[in-house]
Amino acid sequence: MILGQLFFFKYFDFFLVNLNWVFNAELGLLNILLPIGISFFSLQTLGYVIDVYRRKFAAEQDPKVFFLYVCFYPQLVAGPIERARQLMPQLRVLNPITNENFRRGLMHIGWGLALKLIIGDRFVVAAADVFDKPENYSSPEVFLSSAFQWIHVYCDFYGYSEMARGLAIMFGINLMRNFDNPFLAINTRSFWQKWHISLTKWVFDYLYFPIVGRKSSQLRRSVCLVITMVIIGLWHGASYNFVLFGLYHAGVMLLQDQTQKYSPVKLPKGLAAIFNNILIAPSTFLFMTTDLDHAARMFNAMISGTTSGEFSMFDSLNTLTAMGFFALALFIETRYKGADMIAVRISGFSAPIRWTAYCLITIVILTFAMLRENDFVYFQF
Repeated sequence: MILGQLFFFKYFDFFLVNLNWVFNAELGLLNILLPIGISFFSLQTLGYVIDVYRRKFAAEQDPKVFFLYVCFYPQLVAGPIERARQLMPQLRVLNPITNENFRRGLMHIGWGLALKLIIGDRFVVAAADVFDKPENYSSPEVFLSSAFQWIHVYCDFYGYSEMARGLAIMFGINLMRNFDNPFLAINTRSFWQKWHISLTKWVFDYLYFPIVGRKSSQLRRSVCLVITMVIIGLWHGASYNFVLFGLYHAGVMLLQDQTQKYSPVKLPKGLAAIFNNILIAPSTFLFMTTDLDHAARMFNAMISGTTSGEFSMFDSLNTLTAMGFFALALFIETRYKGADMIAVRISGFSAPIRWTAYCLITIVILTFAMLRENDFVYFQF
């Protein structure tokens, strides 16, 4: 039933398009409006049903707790996708709002706003011209635009996740951390363990591992990995660009597996992370557009374009500001785990110092934020 409603609302028109193509038919599309957050609450509810069926979690007897679990509004639209055993016990005992939780929550919301408005929205502006007309730019410029777009997606989605966590913390609810410095991952497998963690864990726990089993051949594991990554791609949208996005990441994973298995040289972690990001960045061409012709133009311009360019994007104060704050954000993430440790450190100071820090953070966000209409990327999923 859960998968049925997800298929009907999100994938039925895609199914009809493919039927028309295969059988040369002319079936009319329904053009159904996609319910808000359907991809997220469907997986969250399905995970609960599977856990109850496997007797890993007792069925919830209180309908109010169950519906609050499904529709908990801070993470309803774009996650993180929570497990019943982690979230439901917290919802049964609602804690009063405390000053400490309110301050911690505000810190997470501020961190999320900074990632979204100061860094993410600036990078998408920096990459816009190259992304729209790739044939007018050199190969390095096109590649940089893909990297900028990927950073934009990261800061946009991570920013929302942190704001969702912050709002939940205000009510005494702790949601899982959805990102863990993915740009420091030394390979693509590690990247997906650090990127959109709640989705990756859900798909691998409920799909990949049950299909693979405990004892399986390398071929079976490889095929299951490809299927899993395609499903992760399709989860983002009913379009072939997302199928190719999943295939791209699966192919990079399998290539890296073989390289690491047989290569006599082991790269230092820093160099391995750089090389991994170089491999991942071009997948943005498939992630950010449903137009396969446009994606092909991007890949073609990156591979066969000229090697020299003006790099006009670096002439912009916007780009330099974005890069500076992104470097600062990576440092804070690596050293302090983002808003988690910063909130703890600031709370240890006296009230005057604490409120001075809060005011400075607010001033920085208001000063450098791009206050323009720019929707969250994952709201479309």
